[in-house]
Amino acid sequence: KSPVEIHSIVSHGVLPYYILMAKSLQYFSQINTLFVVHDDGSLTKGDYMFLNKQLPGVSVIPYVYSTRIMKKVLKKYPCLLSYRLRKHPNKINLISTIDIPYFTNSKHVFYIDGDILFFKKPKLLCDWLIHENKRTEIFYMKDHGNFYVLSEKKCREIFKVGYLDKFNMGILCYPKKLLDLKSINEYFSLLEQLDRDDLMVRDQTYFMIHFQKQRQTVKVLNEKTYLVYGQGPVTKVIDKRRDDTVCCHYTFTVRDYIYKEAIIVLFRMNNLY
Repeated sequence: KSPVEIHSIVSHGVLPYYILMAKSLQYFSQINTLFVVHDDGSLTKGDYMFLNKQLPGVSVIPYVYSTRIMKKVLKKYPCLLSYRLRKHPNKINLISTIDIPYFTNSKHVFYIDGDILFFKKPKLLCDWLIHENKRTEIFYMKDHGNFYVLSEKKCREIFKVGYLDKFNMGILCYPKKLLDLKSINEYFSLLEQLDRDDLMVRDQTYFMIHFQKQRQTVKVLNEKTYLVYGQGPVTKVIDKRRDDTVCCHYTFTVRDYIYKEAIIVLFRMNNLY
């Protein structure tokens, strides 16, 4: 058993991916812990039924409920509250930077994207989940490029930190005490001033900066066994999974590959239904 909960943001479109992620992580880790789903506002009644059938015991935080709580939490931060209440692309990034740690009941946060598949036991993560003395470091995945919303020059100029090389928050383990609403408000207010508040990876950029500013010990998960796939300016070959591969993170450019790979995992788990 682990007292640390496993939190994810789930939308209607990624629900099948999330189920595969949670099932494969449960199967290969053999750890009994609570999976917590943060509804982004798109989950239907049918989705709720599907979640409860496939993941008995899963905890779902409805978007209406979380928003009601956030109205109180963000009362002193009008910039964040405005993003949270309207249909703004930043809404998801506020859930990942604020809701996830706020609603986490344990001292540490385990965040994971739904588009990840596990192929064998993630021993390093299992140790982190089970043993409190192992939670002295922040774990993150290594991307196949530096994907941030701000240039390294701008990071140094404003925040006095450079880049963490290829920081990817597909899996992100860190202390809950690092939740800092003032810092998040300053960051998103700055993006609004720079007209960069509608771009992707805003949350990823924030955590990359914030951990450095807080002088935290960070550790990248082995990029050869915790893989991040994607296609774009830096092309990544999809079929290089090896026998020692722990998991693969299929970013939005290659997400459909999950279904092909999931067949292998489901056969191994004897869970084809």
